[in-house]
Amino acid sequence: MKDKALRPWLPVIAGGASLVSHAGATLLVETARRSGLAITLSVTNHGTSAGQTTCRVTDPADRTGNLGAFLLSPSVDGGKTVVFTGRTTALGPTVRPLAVECSAP
Repeated sequence: MKDKALRPWLPVIAGGASLVSHAGATLLVETARRSGLAITLSVTNHGTSAGQTTCRVTDPADRTGNLGAFLLSPSVDGGKTVVFTGRTTALGPTVRPLAVECSAP
């Protein structure tokens, strides 16, 4: 039985199905912060030979001077499109609209 005097603000729910402890919530936030955002991009090679591109991902609402994240695509054959996912911690863990610019090699 839980002692309500220790943490009166934390309700006890039979079965614990809807209870997330502070430690668990803190761990989830820290894990998200450390693993960063998973960003999925689609890149099309309009040329005739294989190549790679570097994509710069930025937050258009960020006014702090953060350079954003740089993701290198896998090799893309000429005339083909590839979808890839990269992870970055440079933009923090918050999901939001981002801007992407990819340069030709």
